[in-house]
Amino acid sequence: MRFPAEGGGPRLAAAVLLAVALGGCNDLLGLALQHLVSPGRVLPGYTPAGEVSGGRVPVREVQTGRVGWLDRDGALVVAPRFSEVGRFAEGLAPAAGAEAAGWGFVDAAGAWVVPPRYDMAQPFSEGLAAVRMGGLWGYVERRGQWRVPPRFDDAHPFRAGRARVLVAGRWGYLDRQGRWVARPTFHRATDFAAGVATVCEAARCGVLDEGGRVVGPHRFEDIGPFAQGLAAARQGGRWGYVDRRGAWVVPPRYDEAAPFAEGLARVGRWRRGSDHPVYGGYTGERLFHGFIDAAGRERVPLALAGATSFQGGLARVQLHQAFTTDGNVTAFLRPDGTLGLGRWDQAGEFHDGLAWVAWQGRTFLVDASDTRLLELPGAYGVPNEAEDRTPDHLVEGFLDRDGREVIAPRFVQAQDFSEGLAFVNLAVGPDGRLAAQSRGWLDRRGRLVAPMAPPIAPLAPLSEGLAPARGPLDAPAPVGFLDRRGAWVVTPRFEAAGSFSEGLAAAMAPDVPEERAWGYVDRRGRWVVPPRFRAAGPFSHGLAYVEAVTGGHALRRSLVGPDGRERVREPELPALARHLGFAGTPPHAATLAAGPGGGLVPVRIGPRLALGWVDASGRARPAPPTWVALLPAHGGRAPVAVRGGEPGEARWGLLNDGGRLVVPPLFTRVAPFSEGLAAARDEVGRWGWITPAGRWAIPPAWLDEAGAFHEGRAAFALNGRWGYLDRAGRWVVPPRYVRAADFSGGLARVSSTRQRPR
Repeated sequence: MRFPAEGGGPRLAAAVLLAVALGGCNDLLGLALQHLVSPGRVLPGYTPAGEVSGGRVPVREVQTGRVGWLDRDGALVVAPRFSEVGRFAEGLAPAAGAEAAGWGFVDAAGAWVVPPRYDMAQPFSEGLAAVRMGGLWGYVERRGQWRVPPRFDDAHPFRAGRARVLVAGRWGYLDRQGRWVARPTFHRATDFAAGVATVCEAARCGVLDEGGRVVGPHRFEDIGPFAQGLAAARQGGRWGYVDRRGAWVVPPRYDEAAPFAEGLARVGRWRRGSDHPVYGGYTGERLFHGFIDAAGRERVPLALAGATSFQGGLARVQLHQAFTTDGNVTAFLRPDGTLGLGRWDQAGEFHDGLAWVAWQGRTFLVDASDTRLLELPGAYGVPNEAEDRTPDHLVEGFLDRDGREVIAPRFVQAQDFSEGLAFVNLAVGPDGRLAAQSRGWLDRRGRLVAPMAPPIAPLAPLSEGLAPARGPLDAPAPVGFLDRRGAWVVTPRFEAAGSFSEGLAAAMAPDVPEERAWGYVDRRGRWVVPPRFRAAGPFSHGLAYVEAVTGGHALRRSLVGPDGRERVREPELPALARHLGFAGTPPHAATLAAGPGGGLVPVRIGPRLALGWVDASGRARPAPPTWVALLPAHGGRAPVAVRGGEPGEARWGLLNDGGRLVVPPLFTRVAPFSEGLAAARDEVGRWGWITPAGRWAIPPAWLDEAGAFHEGRAAFALNGRWGYLDRAGRWVVPPRYVRAADFSGGLARVSSTRQRPR
């Protein structure tokens, strides 16, 4: 163990002696060193800006927001002048100019080798780099010349002479000349390694050779990438490892398995607690991690609360933090199972022998021996290692049910069509410039029929002939209601407002304490239910969700009728929030999109707030103790989550309107029914659509997300792109859009990429 020259002395010696006296407690010694070891060089005014690479440490200057590089000793070698940077590879790093000029490539001195001109750029690999221009990806050489012109929705680095690219939601493979090795037909795919890759068709997975040929039948439920000659594969609900021929080397016996790295693979198994002298004691059912070698021998016992794969000779692991009540901490694990002395709140991966760590509001750069080389005072946290490949500069347009772009994507902002009109804002021309006079109500033929001058803007689509809208800045209050002509029917006088439904709209009164500011108004803006709620949602089936603060300052949740009187007490908020698209309490009523759908309404009953439901007669009924979540009923069926089955995860089934379980809990997720079908996810993680009897109407396939049916079409996402399918499962619109909304009035709003608006 190497220590800095400062920060030791008698206090450090005393801490070490205390730890030895207590039996060499690794936790206590680590905690003592956290506070007594010198942080090394201190560099104020900067935060971490990415992973270490090529001997360079990217940092962001707090004052300007610009990025530069330090060397390993903490000296500034490239002054901050970039907005974003990537990692160095083959002597170059992608970087974005500070003046929004786009991405290019710089050398170790920060000089431009390829000037900034791309929408996005990835590091070089095998002499080529993936770059995006005009919304599509291609590959360039080291001087910026195109090797493969941009024509893909996504592109990954070359590995072993092959690159994985995305076209209309499916993966294929290219050679270095841009020729197809395997055409884009795969729902899932991994990069090549040692002449093989793994791929998944709609529902089954297998191995692909370097010529693009399938090695044996696709017989696995799931499969990971090849690394060190082996790939994790799932069969019968368990994970093991297969070789290049698809033969089992480590039989499937784990609940989780990661790729091999540096001779070891992280595996996981659900267990009911663990008590390990080094890795800590845990109670309750959870997934424990350990590491095996290529022969399947256990090298690190499955007793870790969490772990990442090895990188740079170390793996990050989660440990119970002894002597405190602050939960788990992160430490670094060596391949022999021993732990480093450092204990951190957060820790990044090691690159070039260095990693960012954070502890008690401070951020450090450490080496593999946990020595702090650099502190960035005032910064807290490590860089996000996830690579953001989401296109920016999106424009929106509209499709018909056959997938025709009846209004081509050209608007910076658009709302869904409702009652024949949609609000649009700022059209983008073919040259990327913004067009004047391009905001207001748009009809279905793409004509601007009611122009609106800024800052007037509808907050939601038309509903019952009116839309809540923000008025002129000099109005007494910001929100009123517009009609189809763009004229004020209710002049702006509310702090906020939602859409009309069943003749009423939630509105927030000005100059009223926030905990009782919401009520309901009629079409003339008159209070029907005076403001007394903290939050108020739209009406559906004669009920609306509200929150009120009682005299004892407790929060009371209810479903109320049009007169404002309580009909249902304590509806089950988490289930309602998920049903309405939220996580937690909605921030204000204007965000609520729909009310409960009738039939069973989830509630919390009694002093212990046990899960139950209110049936159509208004009677509250308790749910069995094994039920952990319940969604409102639609189409005579209510999804319910039941504890049991696989450890650590509930399974979903279906209730009828009487609260009887009519479809057993077979699914890992079920969404509410719409037009007779509901999206459901099977135990492997594939999405399909089921009937009210629980049978697959559209068989499960590898999809990112599955939406509800509206007007005979359901949106679905595959590899980050959205499309639409019909009730037979046919792809009416291949997944080629960045976003896709539900159909409304025969049209659906979609988002695509275009040149930057100027």
